[in-house]
Order: sequence, then C-alpha cells, then structure tokens
Amino acid sequence: RIAGSSVRSGLRFFGLTVAQSALDQSGDGLPDIAVGSKGAVLLLRSRPIVSMVTRVTFTPPKIPTSISGCTDFQQITASVCFSMTKATNDIFKDLQAELSYTLKLDYVRQRTRAYFTANEKEKNFQSSVSLQEHCAQHPFFVQCSLEDALSPVDVQVIVYFEGVPIQTADGLVPQLASGSSKVTDHKLNFEIDCGEDKVCEDDVRVDINFSG
Repeated sequence: RIAGSSVRSGLRFFGLTVAQSALDQSGDGLPDIAVGSKGAVLLLRSRPIVSMVTRVTFTPPKIPTSISGCTDFQQITASVCFSMTKATNDIFKDLQAELSYTLKLDYVRQRTRAYFTANEKEKNFQSSVSLQEHCAQHPFFVQCSLEDALSPVDVQVIVYFEGVPIQTADGLVPQLASGSSKVTDHKLNFEIDCGEDKVCEDDVRVDINFSG
C-alpha cells in the first residue's frame, strides 16, 4: 500500500484512477504505472532490484592442531565477500549500496573458542558495494582445543542493506530482492588427520578380566 502523503503532500483522493497496464514511460527499462488523484496524475516508477550473495573463506582454511599441547590461540583471517548483481533488466550500471554487517564467532556455543579481542566474539562493520565483488579481511583468534576438535567453529554473517539513491534517476533507490539471504552461516573446521580418505572412525576397545 502506498500512501499519497509519501508521494506528494496535499494530494487528495490518491488512487482515484489507476492505469490498467504498466509501461516503461521513463525509458529506464522498468515498468511504470500512472496513478490519478483529484487534479493530478502521477507516474510511479519501479525500483531496480538487486540480489546479494555473501561468501566467506578462511586463511588458513582449517584450524591447525599440530602445535604441541594445542592450547594456543591461532590467528585466522576471514575473507568476507559480497557480490551484488542486477535482478531486473534495467539500464542502470552504477548501482551502489551501503552495508552494515555483523560477524558472530562460535555463536552456537555458550563457551566460545573464538574472539576478535579479549572476550569479544561479535563485531560490526561497514562496507560500500557496487556491481563488482567487494571483499574485506577480518582477523580473529581461535583456541586450539583438542577436547572439542570435531565441532567446527560457526561464523554467522548478518547483513543490513541500504540502497544508494541513483543520481541520474531522480534519486531512485535500489531494493534488495526478497530471496537474498540476510543471514548466512559458515563453518571453520579443525585440521584433523584421519588418513587418506579423510574419514575419522572410532576405535574403542574394552578389555574385561574376571578373576577370582
């Protein structure tokens, strides 16, 4: 629902008439629709739609466990990349957006094994993106714990999207497609030597000796 006051102040009976078909009146490749009110006809323009994909890779790709005792904190760098692509067939080639995003480390556990700084397992960042992939590097530290080296460290990325007004289109603002994931989860595994097949199997043996 679109309120007349959000389009222009002083409109009366906004929506009194609505065009039966949507045509590209502005020449931007997107459908527009004419809406009438008392004494005025307005052209409502469609907003360009973009999709967003979040990709996270880690360096090193797995948490090393080869250090003696495995009690040290290992520095890991998370490369967080955002790819914004057009979802509508329009003429705009300079689409931009401002992102606010949060990284949560080992968020599924009460006793976290990962930190940005002392006991800081959650941090906020800002980024400007366009129609080219944009990446940022975020170092953090993971405790190498042999007591729980089978459970990966879960890293969650929460993204808040705000389109930048297009100066060449009277301030038209890009909108994020409804199917784009704003919350993504990524797993950082421990480095475990399970042989050539990379499959770990339990080898538990119980010896019982009845005497007497």
